[in-house]
Amino acid sequence: MMKLKGIIETDFRFALVQIAFGEKDGKDFGQVSFPIMGDMHNDVDEAKLTDTTADFIFDINGMPSNIHLEINNDQ
Repeated sequence: MMKLKGIIETDFRFALVQIAFGEKDGKDFGQVSFPIMGDMHNDVDEAKLTDTTADFIFDINGMPSNIHLEINNDQ
């Protein structure tokens, strides 16, 4: 079961990206999608979530990429 904590949409230099994150089966979870490119729902390689941050590592064309988000739970 997945408990969604948030969805972020932002612009990488090469494409619009959507990041969904939360918990899945009791573990931190993230998915990265590039909707304009038709590349949807890619699980991240690593996800670490706290009450105020979300950190992800995932692969883009053979290169590990890191995303760090500051989370404001009031917004």
